[in-house]
Amino acid sequence: MASTNICIAISPYHLQLDNDVFDILRSKINQIQGMNKVLYVSKKYIPRKQTKELYAFLNSLNIQFFVKDTNYLVMLKSLKTPINFIILWSGKDDYTANLIINCQSHPKVALDYTIIDQQQSSLWSYFGKHDAIGITTNGFYVKNKNPSGNYSFISTIDEALAICGKGCAFQFRVFEPLFQIILGQKLRLFGNNVHLIGKYNDTTIFTFPVKPHSLVVKDPEKDIVSKQAHRFKKGDKAPGYICKARLDIIEKSLKQLLTLMTIHKFNSVLLPRVGCGNGELNWFGVLEVFKKVIGTKQKFYERIHIASFTSPPKPLTEFLKNKQP
Repeated sequence: MASTNICIAISPYHLQLDNDVFDILRSKINQIQGMNKVLYVSKKYIPRKQTKELYAFLNSLNIQFFVKDTNYLVMLKSLKTPINFIILWSGKDDYTANLIINCQSHPKVALDYTIIDQQQSSLWSYFGKHDAIGITTNGFYVKNKNPSGNYSFISTIDEALAICGKGCAFQFRVFEPLFQIILGQKLRLFGNNVHLIGKYNDTTIFTFPVKPHSLVVKDPEKDIVSKQAHRFKKGDKAPGYICKARLDIIEKSLKQLLTLMTIHKFNSVLLPRVGCGNGELNWFGVLEVFKKVIGTKQKFYERIHIASFTSPPKPLTEFLKNKQP
């Protein structure tokens, strides 16, 4: 009798295994049709320091299971037989988002993923709860990869592909597989500005540039993100996606956002801490830009909400009033 193979992946970051998580997982396993179910769990997709709890849960199912050091992304490349994938995602880590994106495009995978936002701090938990959500981006785009695997700089092409390799821009590809193409065309035609992407679950998604298209490096330590700075020297040309975020670009984007909010009558907008993740800026410095641009227009302090990585979003007024980090 052929077995029904089920792969399980759970965000190894920002997700704690508890009874609620196990109830969701049990329900999803039971919903899969088929006899002789066999579970496969990758050690690479288990919340840290909770292996014991997961083993106890798996044993309680009375289903054959295997826990291995499987790299699911490598497995997908050679997968030839149908398989079920159950993915529980915290809604915050790129690692699990990448697996979801790869499963979505695989013809042999039946995917069932759920966002479990235990800290209520993921942008994606707020679809339908805010008029608009902003995604931080850079202005770089490419035509394609050359044989060496490096991206080539381009200026005028018929098709453009934005580089969305990390953070919320990368994660949004879970919800819009064509995001890189949509944004790439807008960058090519209209430049590195705030762009409306579309409406998803009753919430408008827009881009909020924090990094340039590219730049000529003056000081690698100041211009390039810390993990890449050693690769560049003064005078080199660097693509925007590995540059640090810039306050002048954030200022320009914020001005455009205020105009956008007025035109489209957005009463509630959600932003991440722009430029402070992969952009490596200090949040207090970014707050000063908000104060400078918004000035005395009090209504915008109330309408713009900021997402924290570990707690629910708060209006901008709360950060300014309490001077929170």
